[in-house]
Amino acid sequence: MDPELHQAHADLDETHWWFRGRRRIIRAVLARHLPLGSGSILDVGCGAGGLLGVLEEHGEVIAIEGEATTAAVAHERHPAADVRVGVLPDALAEVDECRLVTAFDVIEHVDDDVGLLRAMHDALAIGGTLCVTVPALPSLWSHHDEVNGHKRRYTARTLRAALTDAGFDVGHLSYFNSVLLPVVWVARRLEGLRGQQATDFDRTLGPADRLLEAVFAAERHVVARWSMPLGVSLIAVAVRR
Repeated sequence: MDPELHQAHADLDETHWWFRGRRRIIRAVLARHLPLGSGSILDVGCGAGGLLGVLEEHGEVIAIEGEATTAAVAHERHPAADVRVGVLPDALAEVDECRLVTAFDVIEHVDDDVGLLRAMHDALAIGGTLCVTVPALPSLWSHHDEVNGHKRRYTARTLRAALTDAGFDVGHLSYFNSVLLPVVWVARRLEGLRGQQATDFDRTLGPADRLLEAVFAAERHVVARWSMPLGVSLIAVAVRR
């Protein structure tokens, strides 16, 4: 990802409706599916630390980020977390026996997603839990994916296959950001026809941000319990064999 885009994400992480709504959905999923017990938590590709507060509700957190300036922001916002700068997947070799490993919108950025998932598998204790989110539906591919450095968008089938190949048993897998899927699909089609080069985070929506966050986050009551059939993103909870 371009360093300027890293900074833009850091600036929007606390305010943009998408980041805020996603945070509420992830909190609900972890609350329902994460087993109780002690142990360390590893957040892979933590960015500016937008989800470290959620993870700290469950235990002590080690966070790895590839961009030094972004990692500094994460450390400033969450001084209790052990934020490290490292290159993936090599940096994961220094951590093991974690109870929970998370990667929120990370594995779509690497050429070898299964290889990165295997490194996360090795960082977990046997029976430990992995939680990942990824962008969904290849038909939604747009300039937003290109500028964010995405290599792919997933379907439920391809994400399940990658997790299984990496040695995980998939327990819960669901699409989310489903209610707004028709709006996103139309917006992406119109951008393609008009040759626009916008990203999903270019739009400043003002008061509408709160409404969109509320609509998006309302899905947490469903996504944490059941599998939604379609959506802009996917979330999976899996266990190390």
